[in-house]
Amino acid sequence: MARLTQRVGIIIVLVLTLVLSACSSTEKPSGTADVTPSPTNQGSAASEQGGKFRVGLSNDARLLDPAHTYDSATIVVEVNIVESLFHFDDNLSLQPVLVESFEQPEPTVYEYKLRKGVTFHDGTELKATDVVASLNRIKNPKTASEFNYMFKNFKSAEALDDYTVKVVLSTPDTLWNTYLATPAGGVLPEAFINKYGNDIGKPDVGVIGTGPYKFESWKTGSQITLAKNAQYWDAENPPHMDQVVFRVIPDDNTRVSAMQSGELDALHNPGGNSIGLSTELVGKVKQFKNVTVQQAETFNYDWVAINVSRKPLDDRNVRVAINQAFPQKQAVEKLLGEAGTPAKDFISPTLWTFEKDVFQQSFDKLPSYEYNLEEAKKTLASSSSPDGFTATLITDNRPSRLNLAEAFSSSLREIGIKVEIKQVSIDEYYTYLFGQNRDYDFIVGGWAPDFPDPAGNLEPLFWSGNITNGGSNRSSYSNPEFDKLLEQSNQEQDLKKRAELLASANEILVNDAPYVLLGRRVAYFAIRDEFAGYKLTPDLYDPIAARIYRVSK
Repeated sequence: MARLTQRVGIIIVLVLTLVLSACSSTEKPSGTADVTPSPTNQGSAASEQGGKFRVGLSNDARLLDPAHTYDSATIVVEVNIVESLFHFDDNLSLQPVLVESFEQPEPTVYEYKLRKGVTFHDGTELKATDVVASLNRIKNPKTASEFNYMFKNFKSAEALDDYTVKVVLSTPDTLWNTYLATPAGGVLPEAFINKYGNDIGKPDVGVIGTGPYKFESWKTGSQITLAKNAQYWDAENPPHMDQVVFRVIPDDNTRVSAMQSGELDALHNPGGNSIGLSTELVGKVKQFKNVTVQQAETFNYDWVAINVSRKPLDDRNVRVAINQAFPQKQAVEKLLGEAGTPAKDFISPTLWTFEKDVFQQSFDKLPSYEYNLEEAKKTLASSSSPDGFTATLITDNRPSRLNLAEAFSSSLREIGIKVEIKQVSIDEYYTYLFGQNRDYDFIVGGWAPDFPDPAGNLEPLFWSGNITNGGSNRSSYSNPEFDKLLEQSNQEQDLKKRAELLASANEILVNDAPYVLLGRRVAYFAIRDEFAGYKLTPDLYDPIAARIYRVSK
């Protein structure tokens, strides 16, 4: 029987290697703070309770619902409200949250003991039936959750008593507990689910969880306000602020000015995914008095997905020519500056969380698709569209997306491919990203893995089962051999064999070239010196508000 104290599944065993290797090899520029994680959420003896903490976002959340917490702006807010069964600690090791312990009597059976005395924001106690309802909701295709792919092996959940949940899988899944550390493992009250269904998380409904902060109000396009949960169950790590306000300020310069003037207390992840700033503006923020900018290596990528379901993009030679025509290194220098590193594939060294030698050997033999216009022209000449073609690229209006779209379009023009850029609203953009609308040839995007493991990129982005509504396989990529290797890796307990399976799947993917990579991003976090408690980590789901406290003057 596996118990929680033995670590949770093989994914946890060596994941700390990622942080140690990534952070130790990165020089921090002057004016950038050390990001050694804080061991707890408690304020120091010189901390003040209460007050307001104001965070600037470049765009609004989509839906404050754990089933759809899949974009950066939503994640930053929602993870402070709804807690999952597990979470990743500062060392990216899996730790219990709402689960007290668990047993695995059979390879496909898990029995979870829940913490007693945990209450939701409506005052009701967390019970096993709430967990069952929450898990079933992710699995239900009508929910169209972006996390549905994680439940492909989920068969059933049952409340054995008020505090015991039994989960049965259809086949062993090495990553099952890891999935439950994402919002896919977020728990809502069963009665709340039954009452509101797919209206959960909308501005007029909000969301109820067990987290340190509770939903108070949402003025769309303006701000989201959270209030302290005074009855929070974890007395050792209580919330310190009375309110946390997430202000939506789309214009980058206006947002930076608000930070400088004191209207904001933090800019979360400037330079990171969807709530970022240009390298120049990050440099400006670093010069502000009484503001500290933290920096950390992340798993975030900027890239262009190629929709391989459309002609002539179903032709590998066309896709290879596109990659050869894109000047990746120059584009990284121009668009990302010091915040970017060119990437060769989607499991670059930062995600070699175990059996590094296996991934290194595989990485060394991957095709590189170096920038070479003459080779690109030759490759295209041997394709089904030797004279070029016209294609459509989707992007939203964020500067980082637009800049990449323009650089990509310009580079393909050199080999006779005319790319028409279609700029859409953020809401419409998400319908393209998550499967409701695949009517495009290319789409610009950012990506951070759903969990710190090579499969955290390969599975959501390229497994064929994720082409569906709610899925994030934006390349519409489907390769049976790739799928088979990926699925085998999910069942494999031996670390070396699992690494070999993932590396082999990645070799197939890179050879098929269903994307063009720009590079990986460094993440930043800017905060006023009067606040402390939060240290930036690569964890996408680290709740910022849960740690913050005001330092006594």
